[in-house]
Amino acid sequence: MRTASTTAPLTGRIKPGTNYRGVATSYDAADGNGACLYGPSGDLMIAAMNHTDYESSKACGSYALVLTANGASITVRIVNGCPLP
Repeated sequence: MRTASTTAPLTGRIKPGTNYRGVATSYDAADGNGACLYGPSGDLMIAAMNHTDYESSKACGSYALVLTANGASITVRIVNGCPLP
């Protein structure tokens, strides 16, 4: 799991080192570009975060360790937000 820099402010709803539960969905990442405007990426270990936790892009560039029910895990970089239902 990646950690925040000691000089970066820890603002926002999501807190490093805290576990959250939820339902994950998948989508076609195409070239890896997203609303965070990082541009296309060869690394498609990326994710979009739900509208509330995305916090109008405060989550851009953060990393999340995603665990599955069977114990597998991957680390993804947040590059987009999901629209409200």
